[in-house]
Amino acid sequence: MKLNEIQQMNPMFSDMAKSSLSYLQSIARDVHVAKDETVFRVNDPADRVYIVSSGTLALRITGPSGPSFTIQTLGEGSLVGLSWRFAPYRWQWTCQAIEDSDLTAFDANEILSACEQDAQLDADLWQVVARESARRLHNVRLQLLDVYGKG
Repeated sequence: MKLNEIQQMNPMFSDMAKSSLSYLQSIARDVHVAKDETVFRVNDPADRVYIVSSGTLALRITGPSGPSFTIQTLGEGSLVGLSWRFAPYRWQWTCQAIEDSDLTAFDANEILSACEQDAQLDADLWQVVARESARRLHNVRLQLLDVYGKG
């Protein structure tokens, strides 16, 4: 998927400088993930960041006394993986494909190195990560209202 298509699908990328988008395009690679395949596991090194081109992924967590459960689903245009941007750079969740999915993958270590040299890229990516973090926090709040607001 071309990054201009991603900009159209996800407004988080619409304010990025053209130079930042060009850089991301230059390191992007397409990845296919089959249904039920794991994209990354909790506590593994967070060395990639993804954008969903098609399909649906589940962010899952394992409870202390039982099987894992889905805490969020991410579909077309979604940014997958925020842990690559925060020390200790380890995944906080497990990500699994709910259906066959196509992703655009980026090497997080390469991006972090480039951010040290390019202040515009660094600022653009912090803005994207901050917007996505705020969006997810808002969604969790709505889920909590839905679950606990019926009492």
